[in-house]
Amino acid sequence: MNYQLLNLFDESANFPSSDFNCKFILIENVTSCWLVFGPLSTYRYHAQLVQRFCVINDIGFSWVKKPDLVEVLDGDIEVKGGGIIAFEKDKLLLKFGSHSTAYGKFDNALLDVFIENSTFGKGIRILIGT
Repeated sequence: MNYQLLNLFDESANFPSSDFNCKFILIENVTSCWLVFGPLSTYRYHAQLVQRFCVINDIGFSWVKKPDLVEVLDGDIEVKGGGIIAFEKDKLLLKFGSHSTAYGKFDNALLDVFIENSTFGKGIRILIGT
């Protein structure tokens, strides 16, 4: 499995280096898993993260109820829930919590595996809660 970050603050594969709060969504297919996240000021709805992921990756999508819910038209891709991320640089603390109204609570087990197989969390304390 290939684990990838998609930072919609700057469309990079890295976490921002300063404090941030944002929405995130987990997306998975047979070969890859993505942790997609973006600033609350731009991405007020988790569906907007899914839509941007689809645009960047040239994947078909359809708005079910704009701006609340978008459907990915590739049957191999599944949205595995979402929530909120908060990073406190001075404490080297990254917190995952909350849930997505449209896509449900993020898959804790998938997030654990993602973190184990990624380098983004090295040297940072990670808390996964509700």
